[in-house]
Amino acid sequence: MKTHWLLGTVALVAALLACSNPFQPEPRYTATTIKSVGVAPTSGSGSFTLEVSYETFWIPDKFIPNIYCNYVAPNGAIVPIGTIDMLYHIGAREIVTATKTLPFTVAQTNGVTQPGTYLAGCTTETNSTPVTTTFVVIGDATPTPEPPSETAATPTATLQTAALKGQIVFDFANAQSSKGPGWGGLLDEVTRECKPELTISALGVVSGSCDKAHISARLVDESFTVQVTGTVDADRNIIFSYDVSEIGTPNGAWRITYEGQGRFASATQAAGTASFSYSCSSGADNLLWCSSQAYEAISGTISWIFVPSP
Repeated sequence: MKTHWLLGTVALVAALLACSNPFQPEPRYTATTIKSVGVAPTSGSGSFTLEVSYETFWIPDKFIPNIYCNYVAPNGAIVPIGTIDMLYHIGAREIVTATKTLPFTVAQTNGVTQPGTYLAGCTTETNSTPVTTTFVVIGDATPTPEPPSETAATPTATLQTAALKGQIVFDFANAQSSKGPGWGGLLDEVTRECKPELTISALGVVSGSCDKAHISARLVDESFTVQVTGTVDADRNIIFSYDVSEIGTPNGAWRITYEGQGRFASATQAAGTASFSYSCSSGADNLLWCSSQAYEAISGTISWIFVPSP
């Protein structure tokens, strides 16, 4: 039992580390400290809620690190609970303490909820040490019998046993936004500058990152950071978070977050849709870099495909 628990803890740490970028230069972010995490109810068979308390030191013109949360089942399966998406802060320096909740449901395997003690935890993009807690799942260990099939099931394709590498390619031309069609170009201008190569491990963990510092793109001096995390399950369904930030020196900040889902139709080909949120802050009222405004924000949906590396 101790060996399984240790492996679960190591798996959770690995999953949370995949959601962070320990090589990210600290000055480009504010400080966020996770104070505590808890699951309610502490014992149950269906839906749960993860409560995360944290403290953030807001600094003007800095991004606040997102908080990523997962759980690990007794069999070692790693499942994302959700992300607490922090906003770009422009106002005065201040310390903010907050608590947020993430509802989640324990995944079933073949219609059966695995009983036992689960491990849940959260970390940030700048803090690689997760804060964890445990909760107990009460389930039915007896599988529900399935009706016999008259025809043999067709074998389905699975991911490669080795790591799969490739890129997410978005269909910017057909993006649908809260302000109507034709806004995909704003997404393209930011996303195209730093495209990470993704790795999908044999266990279905999606990860990838891209960093470019002090380049000349839209502004004279800009830095780009892209972080991609996600999972592929046994049924070849994929979910991912694709976070893009563009920071100008001394002003200007653009951020896009894509929350995607889809499915692998073969061992190497996947497609789906993603919701997105886009924000642009010029950093000053007299700088109209956001579609001739000081600030702009849109949201919507966009299609994507996974293209494997040659």
